[in-house]
Amino acid sequence: MVEQIKNLYSGGSPISPIVARKILHKVQMEEDETVRKEYNLTRREKEILKGIIKGYTYREVAEEYCIASSTVKKHVLHIYRKLDVTSKVEFVKKVLNEKLV
Repeated sequence: MVEQIKNLYSGGSPISPIVARKILHKVQMEEDETVRKEYNLTRREKEILKGIIKGYTYREVAEEYCIASSTVKKHVLHIYRKLDVTSKVEFVKKVLNEKLV
C-alpha cells in the first residue's frame, strides 16, 4: 500500500497495470461495437446518407437515384429517427464519428 501511495505521489497511476489493461480492453470493445452499429438502415437510406455526406442537396440526391425530392426528404427523416438525431449537424457528426460511410 505504501508503495502504491509513493507511486501515485510521483505521478503514477492509481490503478494496477492489470486493471488498466482490462479497462482499456473494455473501452476498445465498446468502440468496436459502436463502429459496427448499423441502425437497421435500408440500402436506399444508406445511399441517401452517402449523398448527403458528400454535400448533395435533396434535389441532387433525387436526380442521382431517379426519385422525387419529397421521397429523399422522407428517407432523411427516417434516417434521422433511426440515428436519433434532430439536425443536419448532429447527423453528419454521428455518421462520421461512427464511420457509417
